[in-house]
Amino acid sequence: MKQIVKKPVRIAIVPICMALWVGIFPNVTRALEVVVAQQVRSSLSSWEAFTSEGGQFNVQIPRQPEARARTTTVLGKPIDWNVFRADEGSETYAVVYTDLTDAITEGGSKSFLASIVNDLLAEAELENLAERSQRISFSGYPGREFLGVSNGQIVAIRLYLIEDRLYGLFARTDELSHATWFLESFQARPLWPVVTSVSGNFSVAFPVDYQEETDTIELNGEQLNWTLYKARDTFHLDDRDRTSDDGDLYVVGYTDLPENFTTPSIETSLTKVGNELLDRVNLQPLQEHGRSISLDNYPGREYIGIVSSRSIALRLYVVDRRLYALISVADDVESVSRFLNSFTLQ
Repeated sequence: MKQIVKKPVRIAIVPICMALWVGIFPNVTRALEVVVAQQVRSSLSSWEAFTSEGGQFNVQIPRQPEARARTTTVLGKPIDWNVFRADEGSETYAVVYTDLTDAITEGGSKSFLASIVNDLLAEAELENLAERSQRISFSGYPGREFLGVSNGQIVAIRLYLIEDRLYGLFARTDELSHATWFLESFQARPLWPVVTSVSGNFSVAFPVDYQEETDTIELNGEQLNWTLYKARDTFHLDDRDRTSDDGDLYVVGYTDLPENFTTPSIETSLTKVGNELLDRVNLQPLQEHGRSISLDNYPGREYIGIVSSRSIALRLYVVDRRLYALISVADDVESVSRFLNSFTLQ
């Protein structure tokens, strides 16, 4: 009779054991994760925090980097870079940035990032990373990430287009945790120019240039003459998506109020004005999402929510006999918050 030999059944024993471990000892598993994270932090505890005031960024890096200038060609045009590079043994870490002109980025930020990839990777002799990328973002600003192996080392690159400034982060290392620590420690401080209105007695930050105009709007049964400061940011849109009514919208307006405006109460009047303004811009769904707020002890009202996948906010303040209105419509709530919180009274 033919002997039957039982072959061992090959089971993925390690995953099963790990699953059992996680299921039976979840607290121990979390503790191990903490220990591993602490070990990584401990191994990188000697890294230094570097801040560039001119570049408006800070980052964790093995040693204080050397600063230099370099010119390369991107899209057929010379680009001047500020380079901060630190070499630690066989490892290299660098942050670079350049301020771009409108002529270079006229196609929109997403199109621009896609178009410069080949030039930048060719400059670094890393063309093999071109197909190993993904889209990322930084506080709502677009970016691209590249990850791969070159000459036996891990290479990680991130690009961020923050307003008109292009940042590049480069890490060549033997340890993925080192690259991750470096990349994740990067913090940029995008500059929104602060605009001060002498006649309006306020300051506010806009991401792009604004237009000043006047308008007459009927509110609470009164014809009110408004002075408006409007900015529409279409930079993050591609040309094919861009129209005069698209992009992120930021508006500050003010008007002087008649004597009877606050009757029967400021709270009631602000609610009525808020609802009328939301009616005017077809944002009735936000009328149920209002709350009382204040600024420097002056009463106000805020409406905030998401409509058609966009973050929208309206803020109203009554300062003595003057009514201020702030409206923001943007793809990300960070931009809305940044605009609203930049508003100050003079």
